[in-house]
Amino acid sequence: MTEAYIYDHVRTPRGRGKKDGSLHEVPTPRLAAKTLEALRDRNGLDTSTVDDIIFGCVDPVMEAGAVIPKAAAFEAGYAFSAPGIQISRFCASGLDAVNLAAGKVMAGSDDIVIAGGVESMSRVGMGMSGGAWYMDPSVNFPGYFMPQGVSADLIATKYGFSRDDVDAYAVESQKRSANSWEKGYFSKSVIPVKDGSGLVILDRDEHMRPTTDMQSLAGLNPSFQMPGEMGGFDAVAIQAHPEIEKINYVHHAGNSSGIVDGAAAVLVGSKVGGASMGLKPRARIRAFTNIGSDPALMLTGPVDVTEKLLKRSGMTIADIDLFELNEAFAAVVLRFMQAFNVSHDVMNVNGGAIAMGHPLGATGAMILGTVLDELERQTAAMAKALNVGGLMNVQYAIKDDVIYVLEVNPRASRTVPFVAKTIGAPIAKIAARIMTGEKLDVAIAAYGEKPDPRNLKHIAVKEAVFPFARFPGVDTLLGPEMRSTGEVIGLDTDFALAFAKSQLGASVELPRDGTVFVSVRDEDKARVLPAIMILTQIGFKVMATGGTQRFLAENDIPAIKINKVLEGRPHIEDAIRNRQVQLVINTTDGNKAISDSKSLRRAALMQKVPYYTTMAGALAAAEAIRALKKGQLEVRPLQSYF
Repeated sequence: MTEAYIYDHVRTPRGRGKKDGSLHEVPTPRLAAKTLEALRDRNGLDTSTVDDIIFGCVDPVMEAGAVIPKAAAFEAGYAFSAPGIQISRFCASGLDAVNLAAGKVMAGSDDIVIAGGVESMSRVGMGMSGGAWYMDPSVNFPGYFMPQGVSADLIATKYGFSRDDVDAYAVESQKRSANSWEKGYFSKSVIPVKDGSGLVILDRDEHMRPTTDMQSLAGLNPSFQMPGEMGGFDAVAIQAHPEIEKINYVHHAGNSSGIVDGAAAVLVGSKVGGASMGLKPRARIRAFTNIGSDPALMLTGPVDVTEKLLKRSGMTIADIDLFELNEAFAAVVLRFMQAFNVSHDVMNVNGGAIAMGHPLGATGAMILGTVLDELERQTAAMAKALNVGGLMNVQYAIKDDVIYVLEVNPRASRTVPFVAKTIGAPIAKIAARIMTGEKLDVAIAAYGEKPDPRNLKHIAVKEAVFPFARFPGVDTLLGPEMRSTGEVIGLDTDFALAFAKSQLGASVELPRDGTVFVSVRDEDKARVLPAIMILTQIGFKVMATGGTQRFLAENDIPAIKINKVLEGRPHIEDAIRNRQVQLVINTTDGNKAISDSKSLRRAALMQKVPYYTTMAGALAAAEAIRALKKGQLEVRPLQSYF
């Protein structure tokens, strides 16, 4: 599967969503066009290479209708060949536009996609697109329809958030937003909106109220008590959740998201697309998913979808460094932090929609860019604080949602040789000159022309070398500490052969034939199919444990069933020791499964059977074996690649 990367992100400032807001004079297509123009101009983008433009818009009517990203592309002067598509998934529209873009890239259908969203709430009012959910009793009765504010108060009531809790969260959002603007944290992505004469209309979020405090918020009446009690929505909420006796109304304008105008765009692409643009990736999109949730609570969807995503991706909440969650209402974020025991120290660290506003269709793309900028800012700030010149190697560990810095070294002793051999430049010498105070361009010029990785015709694969076989009883699982005793590099013009060379350099001999043993957790079963298909096509037999064997059979791949160690003999360890298995693909889920499979990993290690624990590694190994069967490895001097 092709990897999807983020190459850039821009957004407009958020203008008040009223007639006196600064962006009210800007038509919706023009607001979206500003982000398209910025991505093109700052990246030198040839717009004829754009495979698609995907924008979210929650109320796509009037001037915001008729496929707004295509209208924006016309306004921005994009090539006519750049298509457009408009989507609506309510407040997730902007983020889901990026997800859709990533999916198209991962599927291999597109290489360059622009995704984002736009909403001009001062010009096209919230809810103007209508819909059966609001207006048709046959839909809204079974769907427990109620205003979102009532749902937010239902969440606060159900999960025990008081008026002081939600107000305190809102005050902190205002403080963080003001601090972020004051310190320039948004300067990398926020683009000023100018009129036709080039005069700046708005260059800063204008909904913020930095002086907000608990006392000022205490004077505001709840906004949704009247529609809840007089409109009958109380009864709907209690019917959906009969454990609730009475709704505690705590939300008001000061702890709810602001109505604003704004647009955002994210440049997404494959490695091939990035190379064609001459850009380096800023981030890789690892996983995404969607889910439906309780329509009465409605706004607890972020909890439900996060649980689904973590399970599908094999991650835990502790794997996440920073969180950005739309502050539709304060209770929404408080419930997420409560459900996952997430510290506020890593949640919306630069403020959110309570302070800066929520332009419905654009917000998802905006907060994606915010967290990307913040991750980059934190790493750069660490380097500056330590006065690092040249290279820096950082190791992080995350426990209970707190980021710990294990090690920061002003060096990269293993990375430097790898990069130097890959691009053909004396990186260590260049870095040493920078550390003495020389500018980067001067240091590079001392050794010839600046190398351009985009012009490389070969692939370099780095592999670690481990000493596990020398220590009886030691497990092969990795942790934060350094366990490798060295690294090797595989070079070739073909990725599969480069990977094969890296394995050979690490003393891992890939088999040309034989039997592959497969046992993977549920979320990896579909992902393992490409590797198994390649191996069966080139003559490998398949051996699998019960669950995996049944899944393979359902996909027309015959496999021999074998017992796990705890299921009795003959089991998989016996097969490995009897030399009946030549390749292992194994993933586990949970501490007990990991512990139970230790003896399996040890048996494979002692019998020198290649053992892969990721789907990416398994697929690379399968492709390498196929390449090896087609021909011999070519041995060439390093200098011949340049």
